[in-house]
Amino acid sequence: MTGNDIKARVLAANLQFYQALSHADLDSMISLWLHSDDAQCVHPGWNRLQGWINIEKSWRMIFENSNKVPVIPGNLRVSWCEQMAWVNCIENIAAPETNPHAIKTICTNVYQKNDDVWKMVIHHSSFAEVMPGPIEGGFPPLH
Repeated sequence: MTGNDIKARVLAANLQFYQALSHADLDSMISLWLHSDDAQCVHPGWNRLQGWINIEKSWRMIFENSNKVPVIPGNLRVSWCEQMAWVNCIENIAAPETNPHAIKTICTNVYQKNDDVWKMVIHHSSFAEVMPGPIEGGFPPLH
């Protein structure tokens, strides 16, 4: 399998994640995750969830208590090594009608190859002010 094939399969898994998220499709979300105690998830503003059972409960609660909200990943960067792959992106979350701006989060999705299928093992999404990159004179201070 070529690097382009791996990248395409990882991006397809990532697309499945964002489709499930945007459509509040619990069955699709369940199918794309690795059902493991090692799985981890950080929703924006939440503490880390450890293990598939806790992650599945969180998605069920989110989907049952909110409307469908389009989440569009942008600025995707894909990397891989052996049986692991990760996608870094900016999530553009459609804002409520009262707010004309999209909410942006910075996200890392990690996939593990399992029986020739890329399964999500980590999703970490955090609210952040997205900066365009280095500013004149270097990077801004971190703290």
